[in-house]
Amino acid sequence: MRSYYPVVFIATYLCIFTNNVRANNQSGEHPWDKIFSPYSDDQSELALEKDHRWEICSRMTSSASIAAGAIYRQKNRDPKFKTPSDAADVKELLFDMYPINTETFEDQINQKIRDIAYSHWQTWTDVPYPTDVTIEKTAWNWCIKQPLKGFWELN
Repeated sequence: MRSYYPVVFIATYLCIFTNNVRANNQSGEHPWDKIFSPYSDDQSELALEKDHRWEICSRMTSSASIAAGAIYRQKNRDPKFKTPSDAADVKELLFDMYPINTETFEDQINQKIRDIAYSHWQTWTDVPYPTDVTIEKTAWNWCIKQPLKGFWELN
């Protein structure tokens, strides 16, 4: 029986670490780091929809970074502790965290998170304020360009 503890531990660590970094980063240097969207004060229907998209896209950037971090950790694990199932465990973890069950917009987002994580894992770093934000920028740029109607079904 395979043990998922190392993979779950890494994912939990990355989630906590990313949330702490985001909470401490008040600079708002990047759009996904800002506490409030530029539409927060506007109560029009269009602004509320844009604000909702902003929130979802901010979460997506964090998720893409977490997923890339899990892949990075797996690929750079000390060879003494590597097991043949490590890559499969990380892949299974990402499939569990970002499932694609139906053809909804959420599934499109989850697929994009996985794609970005696998294509940009080499740029991931665990420093508090990374200078290379390729993962986040890629996720943000894709997400923010999506039509507003796709975000209606998401919480």
